[in-house]
Amino acid sequence: MKKLVLVLLALAIATGSVFAAGVSAKSNLSTGWVQNPSKNVEARRVDSSIYNIGGTAFVKDGLYFELGNQFIIKQYSHKGLNGPFEGKKFKESQPVLFFPDLVALYKKDNWAASFNFTIISGGGKVNYKDGTALTSAALMALGSPAHKVKVNSVVYGQELTFAFKPKDWISVAAGIRFAESTQKMDLTVESFGIKDEGYKASGFGVGGVFGVHAKPVENLDLSFQYKTRLPINMFVTDVDDSIAALGISIEDYESDIPAEILFGAGYRISRPLYVSMGFGYFLGKRAYQHSALSNLRNGGGDDWENSWNIQAGIEWDINDKFTLMGGYNFGQSAANDTTNSFFSPVLANHNIMLGADWKISDQFTAAFGAMGLISADKNYTTKMGTFKMETGTYIMSVGLTYKPL
Repeated sequence: MKKLVLVLLALAIATGSVFAAGVSAKSNLSTGWVQNPSKNVEARRVDSSIYNIGGTAFVKDGLYFELGNQFIIKQYSHKGLNGPFEGKKFKESQPVLFFPDLVALYKKDNWAASFNFTIISGGGKVNYKDGTALTSAALMALGSPAHKVKVNSVVYGQELTFAFKPKDWISVAAGIRFAESTQKMDLTVESFGIKDEGYKASGFGVGGVFGVHAKPVENLDLSFQYKTRLPINMFVTDVDDSIAALGISIEDYESDIPAEILFGAGYRISRPLYVSMGFGYFLGKRAYQHSALSNLRNGGGDDWENSWNIQAGIEWDINDKFTLMGGYNFGQSAANDTTNSFFSPVLANHNIMLGADWKISDQFTAAFGAMGLISADKNYTTKMGTFKMETGTYIMSVGLTYKPL
């Protein structure tokens, strides 16, 4: 019986894209983005290392270290609109209390070098304490026993970049990207003696990043940045005995981060006021996402969509110590009806941000930000009926920049 339960659950999970969110590259890579999402043209702060490497050559001379963290309250849910689960809602709301970013940047005369560490995909645990529609449907014939599904996926990213200004008004930049991915899935059906049965996997990828920043006139900034696809080949490192008994023999699979094309434009209207806009395009069709159970999916190919986002922001320097900022971002989903997932829904979303910088001294600057996300809800039709999928996310962020004297 235990093996039968695991077979049913594994087949249900394999039918969906468990780690679907990975192909939808994250934008909330720093505390600064939570303050103002229009970062593609950033050339004033240290996190230009993340969003606009060409802009690092326009930062004021000096050595900088920046550390930030985001506190994320999220909720994923899907509710049956018809079929056997009509009116039933499955949800999870596991918070993420540790979502760090780190940047080190050195600027001197007409060149700059930087290193950054961010979480470029995943970063939190999905914990469905009452299961999902997929797993519940798989267990219907066995009386729908209480069960849990936990999925944990994170991709850590690092970049080493170098920027150079051949002229005072333009810079060119390039860098190398690294990514380390870990994934873990656990199933629990206590009435059948199944507790945290699953697998673990990890992988590594290398890519590149290129950028240009220009100031054709004094108050205007224009930027371009291209990040190559990060091909990550995942290797299954640990499979629980009960899962192994299913005959799963797959040892590796792909879990890529898509290529990104980023544009930005900003204009200083007056000394205290700066406005900017940005656009990002993500090549999801050229990224591949599977799981350790993907050999149960009849060899089906990927069908991700290219996606995009657009943002606008404003900064107001109140005085030499305080800056207020805010902005709006809209992100289009990379998933569709064949690739979306009950476990981690990928939906179009609207984001509103507010934040402030406080220059404590010549050495220290503190950053504070808050963001609210509203998903563009989606009806998702499956063989089990139609479901309304929703996501909601709220983020509070803090950061500190240190510039040694």
